[in-house]
Amino acid sequence: MPDAILGIDPGVKSGWAVVTYERQPRLLGYGTHVLPDAAEDVTPVRMETGRIERARVLASVEGGRVIGAFIEDQYVGVNFRSSLKTPRRAGRWELACQLAGIHPQWIMPATWQEATLHRFMQRGRAKRTERKRAAQQYCEAIFGVHLTQDEADAAVLAAYGAMVIRMTEACRRASHG
Repeated sequence: MPDAILGIDPGVKSGWAVVTYERQPRLLGYGTHVLPDAAEDVTPVRMETGRIERARVLASVEGGRVIGAFIEDQYVGVNFRSSLKTPRRAGRWELACQLAGIHPQWIMPATWQEATLHRFMQRGRAKRTERKRAAQQYCEAIFGVHLTQDEADAAVLAAYGAMVIRMTEACRRASHG
């Protein structure tokens, strides 16, 4: 049973993806979760194999065991309404992770994008549309599948998270000899 990392892009259409925690990341599952604004949201997530709730995404995806979660942190933008709603959506994902016994890490978009998408973007500061397209190209090149923009962001974030955890464990093993 491979260990896996969950990546979450908590926008209006929350993209999520689960990637194996191996040398070469493998995509185990992905989906888009359209979140209404209601506080009592228990809307199921759409996935290839059917409808499952957010908490079940965390429990197991195709036999993998989710050991970590990375949620994309949000910039405060000019759209005041989105700046208020997106953190609530992200908080629901954080709560689902914590209820599943996983302490999620918050990562700013620039951090994971600079570490993973550089070969798919031109030099210099990329616009949002170019970064989204680069994430989709990454998924096509690494996972062999075309994902929506939100799903692609989540998949690349999960692959970044797996890389960070692997490197952290390698450093820990090296320092303890």
